[in-house]
Amino acid sequence: MNNTIENYVETVCSCIKWKNYCHAVKIEFENHICGSVDAFIGQGMAEEEAINLALQDMGDPYIIGEQLNEAYQPKCDKMLIFTVAFPIIIFSICEYFAVLEITGDSSHLVKSFVRILAGGLGGFWLFQNDWAGEGKLNKFALNAYISIIIICIILYFFFFTSKVNLINEMLLLLPYLCCCCIDRVKDKKVVGLVIVMVIFMIPIFTAYYVQSFSGMIALTVIGWTICMMIIRNDWLGIAKKGLGYIFVSIPCLGILICSVIMKMDNLRLNQKGFFAWEIMKNSVACGRGGTNVDSYKSIIDYPLTLLAAKYGYIMLVAYVICFIFIILEIIKIYGKQQSFMGKLLIISTLVSFIMEFSFSLLLNLGIPLIKGFTVPFLDFHFGITIKIMQIALIMKMDCFGNYIFSNYSDNRLFDVEGGKIIIYYR
Repeated sequence: MNNTIENYVETVCSCIKWKNYCHAVKIEFENHICGSVDAFIGQGMAEEEAINLALQDMGDPYIIGEQLNEAYQPKCDKMLIFTVAFPIIIFSICEYFAVLEITGDSSHLVKSFVRILAGGLGGFWLFQNDWAGEGKLNKFALNAYISIIIICIILYFFFFTSKVNLINEMLLLLPYLCCCCIDRVKDKKVVGLVIVMVIFMIPIFTAYYVQSFSGMIALTVIGWTICMMIIRNDWLGIAKKGLGYIFVSIPCLGILICSVIMKMDNLRLNQKGFFAWEIMKNSVACGRGGTNVDSYKSIIDYPLTLLAAKYGYIMLVAYVICFIFIILEIIKIYGKQQSFMGKLLIISTLVSFIMEFSFSLLLNLGIPLIKGFTVPFLDFHFGITIKIMQIALIMKMDCFGNYIFSNYSDNRLFDVEGGKIIIYYR
């Protein structure tokens, strides 16, 4: 591209505060300018004269940049922020008093606050970090993908063989990175599908290696869902979609069956350690039930059971209602997202949240199907940090998804007439 045009566009983008918009704005501007230049050249002008006249028609780059900066400010879904913040604040306070009664540990609230703060800071970094540059997100995703797998193996092998929840949460970050990595396989047909499956199989077998069977099941279901979406939306250009569905479903079904078989050997052993049902049977609708929770020190690892035992089933109902509101807000954001890659990232969160919610709810009700899932937005260990960061990613996709992945959007963002910006799409 001509240096004069490139300098003009860079000047415009330098005025835009939120850099995640800049990649899309840059492409749009270049298309506008090049179109004008071609039109002037078609009228018989020399190239240099055509460029100068086209830029003159566009107007002062600083004024245009300021107009774009004012127009393109992120508009966050405030309802999602509220529906997430409300249960985190309320349930963390309730859990603090419940844990304090059992253990006398007054530092629990401080630890929870630190984890929530870490999630907030990590989420802010995710939200404001510029991913819009060419290939920038792909490089970040690939490096993070490899790093998380290595860290999980090291944690399991050397330090945290019993910390299944910690490893699960780290493994459940991988589907987002997988979605970013498969950005490069568009229109590669069967070869692309094989690449996608390999990308998802590596974390699944990592989960198997570290004996994180709940993570293995979650990753398999998420990977299957993503592959189905990719085939259905013609991302790979596969002509016979039915065969593609079968090709993906057979290995996924095999992995799930093997996971169930491997877990069946430990199911009876697990049941001996589950006391949640005994506690839940003695809970009442509101207030303390007939169970002496002080005699169950391990109840701290089952936050829904703990809250129901101390405050009654009303807390369980309140949590379910809050979680449903969060899911509905995410679905609403999914419906607004026009970028296919953005949709993949959001659907990964939806499937992950719903699976964690379902299995952790059953576990806390005394049905020991799968251990290792944390209770979304309630289990105040490493999980709450990750959940906040996942919500920040959803908000990022809501604000910037169609701009970060602008090559996949058919929307015309704006037009320039007489040095003034006419916004078509925000």
